Amino acid sequence: MNRKFMNFAVVGIGILGLAGLNSCLKVDDTYDLEKDFDMTITVGGDLSVPGSSTEKILLGDLLDLEEDGIIKVNEGEYHLVQNGEKTSSQVNVPGVDIAMTDGFTGKTINKTIPTGNAGTTVEIQFNQKIDVNIKEDGITSDIKSLSAAETSCNETYIVFSATSTVAKAKLPKGYEIIFPEYVTVKSEDSNWKENNNKLILQNINGLEIKTNTKVKFQIIKIDFTKNGASFVENDNEKDNNAIKMTGNISLNGNIQAIKTSNQSGNITMTVDVESNNMSIVSVTGKVDPAVDINVDPITLEDIPEFLSDNNVILDLTDPQIFVTLTNPSPVAVEINGKLTSKKEGQNDKSVEIPKFVVPGNVENYVVCINQIKDGTEEGINYVKVNELSSIIENIPEKIEMDVDANAVQKDITINLAEDYTIETDYKIDTPLSFGPKTNITYTETIDGWDADLEDAEFKEVKVSMTAINEIPLGIRLKAEAIDVNGKPLDNVKLIMWEKEVEADETTLTPGNIGNPSNKDLSFSIVSEGSIKGLDGIKISIVGFVDENAGNASLNENQTMQFTDIKLTLKGGITMDLN
Repeated sequence: MNRKFMNFAVVGIGILGLAGLNSCLKVDDTYDLEKDFDMTITVGGDLSVPGSSTEKILLGDLLDLEEDGIIKVNEGEYHLVQNGEKTSSQVNVPGVDIAMTDGFTGKTINKTIPTGNAGTTVEIQFNQKIDVNIKEDGITSDIKSLSAAETSCNETYIVFSATSTVAKAKLPKGYEIIFPEYVTVKSEDSNWKENNNKLILQNINGLEIKTNTKVKFQIIKIDFTKNGASFVENDNEKDNNAIKMTGNISLNGNIQAIKTSNQSGNITMTVDVESNNMSIVSVTGKVDPAVDINVDPITLEDIPEFLSDNNVILDLTDPQIFVTLTNPSPVAVEINGKLTSKKEGQNDKSVEIPKFVVPGNVENYVVCINQIKDGTEEGINYVKVNELSSIIENIPEKIEMDVDANAVQKDITINLAEDYTIETDYKIDTPLSFGPKTNITYTETIDGWDADLEDAEFKEVKVSMTAINEIPLGIRLKAEAIDVNGKPLDNVKLIMWEKEVEADETTLTPGNIGNPSNKDLSFSIVSEGSIKGLDGIKISIVGFVDENAGNASLNENQTMQFTDIKLTLKGGITMDLN
């Protein structure tokens, strides 16, 4: 984690000290001494740069975090945040049309009108029944059961006709047309009013029946729980369910025949239903439309250097992927699937997402895929995925979400032939809180020293300082001296010191805000001969979580500070001033 440790501590102080020493030993160029003097100068003894300290270095500066990068601050804590792309898909139960042209059988009666004075009225009983026998096959398999349907009819009429040479016919006020019990009707004729499955003539003057007198109406609802209406699911054939309607339409009342002649004669009366088709607008029941939810891969961009190396292991204690769904359909959707992380040079890793349900008729329904808890809190629905952190241990380049979505089988009311657009959005918002498997490893090269040291030779340089650490990560450091080509210098060693004992590495213990750890650090660059061509050092840095310290959460207010920084050139320095 200590990305700028040496930048702040050594380059900022030590190399400036060497540069200052170099400047002090230069001579006035107005004297031409090259021909007469050896310009090689050796200053003996140990030369030291006076001790100094850095300001407190904020964690964000140490990690070299960009303001618009993938690491964000949320209430002081660092989070890995990546927003996704919104996707959409449709849920649609196909429409259903029922042909009714041949679904009704009308009735005809002939009655004799006796002799009598013109203008007199003869009551003729007309309690007939129109037979109903409708069947429609090829109904979509998306409908699994049906208890009710809202419907709309196209040009649907009860048609009366009366013919006679001695009388004219009239329906009196109160005359009833009674449909099967499973039908709800609506009048589209002002002379009639509806009452559930009845049409009742309300015109005080009645209704004169001529040839082809039409009463327009609508069937607006079918109740499939009542006798006569049925839905048949055919599991063996796709889209071959059936709807059946049987029974009769009863005519309840007498027709008034008003004589137009004193003579006797006959009157013929017919009644039938004229209808093209009936469309089902919505259904109440169980439906199983195809639900195809696609989620674009979660692409992680602008990953900071300290997280991008293939050797980095992040044991995140609470990884969180938020999926936000808007489902305007009444169909609840059951979702499960798989998350797969992909990174070049790494094997794909996958975890299973257990089943969870997104209700119907919801907007911005938030699901948090995590590895700690299930249930609902403060409007967020948590879905626990065991070992979720395993797919993020090596920060992937992208995470693919394969989703299997199915309609929940329960009774709902849904409009047919309507596209319901399900929108899906996501983001990763994971606190940088680490567990004991965390291993953040990278190499930091600090170079460019040759510009100040190109004329200098020395046997040993020793750097010492005190590190004050408020970051809750342990840090292990190893280093080597390099030349201008970035290669290790021959016969030159970089030695870490632990209590004046030579060591391969040194370790900083974790600290906390207000309770930092303190450690004296020192290292030496030494050679059996003289050190020449030193351009910098290459540092291997490992951040880890102390198993005894619990989880480590990174916070923008955590700091590191280096005090009492000293640089000593052991045994003096030789500089060529030619």
